Amino acid sequence: MAVTTTSDDVFNVGFALSGAISAGAYTAGVLDYFFQALNAWEQARSDPDAPQHHVTVQVITGASAGAIAGALGVVALARGIRPQNLSADEKANAKTTPGSTSQDLRCVLPSLYETWVVRPRMVDPGGGIDLLSSEDLRDPDAQVVSALNAALLDDIKAKALMPPVGGEAPTATPPYPYIAENLHVYMTVSNLRGIPFTVSFGNSTYGMQTHGDRVHYIINGLGSGASAKNTWLDDDSGRGLPIGTLPAGGQTLPTEWDRYGTCALASSAFPVGLAPRQISAPLAEYKQRSYPANHGQATIEPSFPEAWSSGLGADGFVFLNVDGGVVNNNPFDYAQYALMEDPTAVVTGAEEVERAVIMVSPFPEAPDFPPDGLPPAELVGVLRQYPDVRWMICGHVHLDQEIQRDGLTMLTTPATCFQVSKVSQTFKTLPGPPGLRVMYIKGSEFSTRVLHLHGEGIAAL
Repeated sequence: MAVTTTSDDVFNVGFALSGAISAGAYTAGVLDYFFQALNAWEQARSDPDAPQHHVTVQVITGASAGAIAGALGVVALARGIRPQNLSADEKANAKTTPGSTSQDLRCVLPSLYETWVVRPRMVDPGGGIDLLSSEDLRDPDAQVVSALNAALLDDIKAKALMPPVGGEAPTATPPYPYIAENLHVYMTVSNLRGIPFTVSFGNSTYGMQTHGDRVHYIINGLGSGASAKNTWLDDDSGRGLPIGTLPAGGQTLPTEWDRYGTCALASSAFPVGLAPRQISAPLAEYKQRSYPANHGQATIEPSFPEAWSSGLGADGFVFLNVDGGVVNNNPFDYAQYALMEDPTAVVTGAEEVERAVIMVSPFPEAPDFPPDGLPPAELVGVLRQYPDVRWMICGHVHLDQEIQRDGLTMLTTPATCFQVSKVSQTFKTLPGPPGLRVMYIKGSEFSTRVLHLHGEGIAAL
């Protein structure tokens, strides 16, 4: 059923950008095309056949790759709509659906395209910084904090936040009528230090600690649309960040914009693979916070230790973070509550709906549902489902053993204190020196041996 709209009608939109690993490039493409479409709509608004209502983006929430796409997409939009045409080779290699129309544009937000398509490489064919190079270890005192070179992400962040160099002038610049004057940006992070809470239920309380955390920025000046107003947003702390403070040519990156970019990297710090990120915040941001849940009359507030909190320095609460997707990989809830005026209202009719959350999740499929009997309870049976697993090594078992079963080698390791007899039918400790297992790994080759601190071969270690 067609719905007639007027220029007084406004449809409010929120984005929920899921974690997606390298498929964040897909999410970035969705944002790029969405803003291109809204900009084209504005240019065609004088056409009497064009829809007359307005769309206003009020909130962008993101986890992991979605946080980088959303946060740096905002910065790319602040630098202007900059259409980039496909090269002749790109046109020749483009794949289109038969009978469909296509455009000659590669993107309209080139810095976002570079962030997701050009820069992230395992190996840079030009010899530049990449995920397998070692820029993060050049300092003799540098610690190994990740399997991949996360210095590449620092470089990508810095370039995305700085002004573009060269290129044609933008075809549109802020403020955009399709972006709220105060745009809310939420990025989920997994706070490794944790946040202590006391939840009150009438006359009783419950103490707990959570690692699910989020960062909230309010981007000012990117748009001119009316900003969302509701109690949930009013009660939530957020950092105002005007786009007018983004650095111009020759200027250095302001501290708050640097933190903004670091928060995006914190949200995408895939455990082990990418470096964890440290950020800080005043405790006031935790004491004035809205939560995307209907908790009735119960109060939820952090209960940081009084002696510790009273002695905090200028940095406030300092904490290390890994991927926000560990705890909340689909921050639909934050977008939903930021848009809702009345959480109890249920409006779904096309004639009445005036707001919606667009969820971009490149991997919406459910995982395979295992057949009956799987997974098995027996450990080897579980590992058998993963043929790439060839060795299982347990430490501090107080004896050294090697067990072969179904192509899996299971090794145990002596302890650094006493050892246990492998032949006694009852528990029996043995005198002797501490032991350790040394492993040699080269590509797919693996070898190992057990050494004792006073035994033969320790000198070779």
